[in-house]
Amino acid sequence: MAIPIWSDIEKLITEHGSATIKQAHIELLREQIAIRDRRITDLTNQNGTLESRINDLELEAKNHQRLIDNLTKQTQQTKPTTEDRHDIQHRVLLLLSDGNEHPTKKVAIHLDIREQLAKYHLTELLKDDMVRPVSYGFDNDHWQLWPNGRDYLAKRDLLK
Repeated sequence: MAIPIWSDIEKLITEHGSATIKQAHIELLREQIAIRDRRITDLTNQNGTLESRINDLELEAKNHQRLIDNLTKQTQQTKPTTEDRHDIQHRVLLLLSDGNEHPTKKVAIHLDIREQLAKYHLTELLKDDMVRPVSYGFDNDHWQLWPNGRDYLAKRDLLK
């Protein structure tokens, strides 16, 4: 048979020990909660900073896209089409637009280019029916503007 006083003492020690352990657990939990709360605050601040940065970057991306779109439009507007001719061909057509027939040599002299280069560009224009040769003997071709050449100049407001 146990002495009743010992059982009361044992009970008191157990209860006090449990309360002390319980208190230690409560303190540990409070520390963990405080750490968690600080981490939540830090993450909330970091989130706000990141959201602000995202908004700035989205605005910057929109501005860059607008710039790209404008440059694309400008490029498309200034981009030569397959209908555009070489500068020398423009000048040949303009020379012939006076209504006269011009020999290849005169075209070359007027444009300050070699006669062979003038012949090349006249031949290229001939392929598209923009000019026609009027022959006066071997290698003494004269050239005149044809309706396609006149239309080409008119569409570009290049007629005199």
